[in-house]
Amino acid sequence: MKVVSNLRILHIGDVAGVPQTLAKEQRECGDISHILSFENHPYAYGVDFHHTRNGKWPFDYLVKLGTFSKYAAKYDVLHFHYGSLLPKGADTLLWRSLSKKVIIHHHGSELRDVGEKLIYLRTADRIFVSTPDLLEWSSTAEWIPNPISLQDFPFTCVTNLDESKPLLIVHSPSNRAVKGTSIIEHSIDDLKKEGYNVKLLIVEGVKHSHAIELYKQADIAIDQLLIGWYGMFAVECMALGKPVCCFIRDDLIDRIPKETIQDVTTNNLTDSLRELIVDRNLRQKLGVNGRHYVEKRHDSKIIARQVMKSYY
Repeated sequence: MKVVSNLRILHIGDVAGVPQTLAKEQRECGDISHILSFENHPYAYGVDFHHTRNGKWPFDYLVKLGTFSKYAAKYDVLHFHYGSLLPKGADTLLWRSLSKKVIIHHHGSELRDVGEKLIYLRTADRIFVSTPDLLEWSSTAEWIPNPISLQDFPFTCVTNLDESKPLLIVHSPSNRAVKGTSIIEHSIDDLKKEGYNVKLLIVEGVKHSHAIELYKQADIAIDQLLIGWYGMFAVECMALGKPVCCFIRDDLIDRIPKETIQDVTTNNLTDSLRELIVDRNLRQKLGVNGRHYVEKRHDSKIIARQVMKSYY
């Protein structure tokens, strides 16, 4: 039986499809849940309300605040992804004075190496982080794993049965410098020089639906080499049954079952890829285990229930 809470929820921001997935599950539970964005996301996840930011400080922020206030009045919960509207989070004082539930949901660079804003600690009803490495930067935050709608990601594990074709290795960086893309390119070049039949496909600047079709064709996925945890790209590839390579920090590795992700570093990437290239059984094992892990840890129905409980 579905639990209906009859809340009116507004997600603000367009981050890796997370607001979209949460809103979808919340609507299926009978709530009113929409997404508002002031940005143009290159993956075109889709939002309910979109307003392009124009102008310079302070005009830009005044227009943004005025536009948002009209929407905020209609909702009970304001779920901010990445951060609130004004510099230093000053607008959260307004939303609390209007008796709105304020949720701050961090997704990366706005918190990492920066630390939590004091005003969020005082005004937010709850603070979430999308990856556990961010917990060290916010003393009261709760880790909410990125949700994925599993029905949209059928298990399509491919192990390249035709050895005359190159193994397709996919990488989809939101930020090349942060993800270590240049290191990945050099590693693939080295493997080609050694005689391995591999091809690197870098997916950037395309619609999300098209990106997923490209992921389905891959034999191996490489997420990131520098941050210390996996992102949404890795979750989607694991859901599809692809073996995923990613750097996981030593203090976080116990959060992931063994033989789920191929833990790599900048120093051993080439060796790790070589191991996967020559060992089809290892690729299959990681693909199956990755799918099982996502079903347990990232299922959007489970994550949505966890989020809804925190609204009360």
